[in-house]
Amino acid sequence: MLAFLASLSTAHVVSVGVVAAIVVEVATLVMRFGFAMKSPTVTHRAARFTRGWRVHHGFVGLAVLVLAAALPLPPPWGNLAWIAGIALFLSDAIHHFAVLHPVFGDSEFDLRYPEHGSDVRGPF
Repeated sequence: MLAFLASLSTAHVVSVGVVAAIVVEVATLVMRFGFAMKSPTVTHRAARFTRGWRVHHGFVGLAVLVLAAALPLPPPWGNLAWIAGIALFLSDAIHHFAVLHPVFGDSEFDLRYPEHGSDVRGPF
């Protein structure tokens, strides 16, 4: 597996990241619409550790992308970081802005859990 990751070109890393984002989004859609799970309800216990702030997986993906760009990681680990960062960031963006906003008229991009003070909404 590491040899395969190390052998990927930049175009392949991006392609695998996009495909992984689609897979993550499909899983998210199955949980959301198939099992009626909503993130704030399922993850509300995490609020006590984040002081009420929601940590979207897109934020984690963005942090991974920044680290992948800033750190001199060896090819298998650097490529894996880029793939994971792309997948997490892109799937969250697709979910909020290409799925939820058109379907419900609201991106549901909440920055705080509803039960922790006023709900701070993202820019959309």
